[in-house]
Amino acid sequence: MSEQAATAPKPLLPVDHLIKLPENAAPFLEGQVCSQCGYVATDKRIACPACCGRDCLSPKKLSSTGKVLAFTVVRRSFPGLPVPFISAIVALDGGGDIKVNLENIDANSDAIRVGLAVELIYHKAPWGDEHGNEYMVYAVQPVDESLRAGVAA
Repeated sequence: MSEQAATAPKPLLPVDHLIKLPENAAPFLEGQVCSQCGYVATDKRIACPACCGRDCLSPKKLSSTGKVLAFTVVRRSFPGLPVPFISAIVALDGGGDIKVNLENIDANSDAIRVGLAVELIYHKAPWGDEHGNEYMVYAVQPVDESLRAGVAA
C-alpha cells in the first residue's frame, strides 16, 4: 500500500438516508415519489402515506430550493451546542418537506418568515464519531444573497 493511500482522508459519510453523495458530482437529497398519486415522501416508506398504495414508490431527486413552512429560533439547548440557531420546516419545490436548520441569516432578522425562499447547502459536520468518521450534513440558506449574514456575496 502506498503512503498516499494510507494517509488519504476518509470520504465524508451522509448523516442520513436522504443525502446522496455521487462520485465526482454535487451532493443531493433523494426522496420517494408515488406513481399512483404523486406524493413525495422524505422518509423511508413501504407504502404511500397519502394513498396507501404499495409497490408504487420510486426514488426521486429532490429540488435544491423551497420555501419555509414554519420555523423557530432556538435560544436554549444542550450544553456545547451554539445558540441561537433556527430550526425550520421547508417545503421543497416539486414536493417533499424537510426539517432542517436555516443558516447564514441573523437569528434576529425580520426577514425570517413563513414563505422565505431558501436553497440547500451542504457542509462537513462539526463533529465526527469514535471511529474517526466525518459526516456530510445539509442545511438551507436564503436564496436572496442580501439576506445572508456573514457570507461573502
